[in-house]
Amino acid sequence: MHSTIVFQKDTPEINQINTVMEDFRKSKAWMNSRLLICDIYDITKDLPDDDSRFKNQIRKLAVLISGNIVKSLQEKNPDLRGQFANNAESSMNKLNTLIQAAHKKGYLQKSKNPNLFAEIRRSLRGIQHQSDSR
Repeated sequence: MHSTIVFQKDTPEINQINTVMEDFRKSKAWMNSRLLICDIYDITKDLPDDDSRFKNQIRKLAVLISGNIVKSLQEKNPDLRGQFANNAESSMNKLNTLIQAAHKKGYLQKSKNPNLFAEIRRSLRGIQHQSDSR
């Protein structure tokens, strides 16, 4: 069961947080996670067919990251918001591990957006910080 948090009205910081949570499409974290999904699908399209489970796992993690970012931005409970942000970061760590393994095997081409991981992590840390400061 979700608990409801009542924020003070008419403070710019609270209005900004509420706006971000309500409209995740304007969030840099979400926009970057969409780019990550597209990038992952592009760089995995030529993976060998005998490793389709490997390809699917990489793609699934990219989608999970985006989904958890959306949940963290829409969640009004700060503890749950932080948990979803942590889940997204955990999926990023798993994805990074699989990408490194795929590069080592010579499977993957270079990313078109090499800074996406760092940018998404920065955004997630901001979400986590908001959750911790409540």
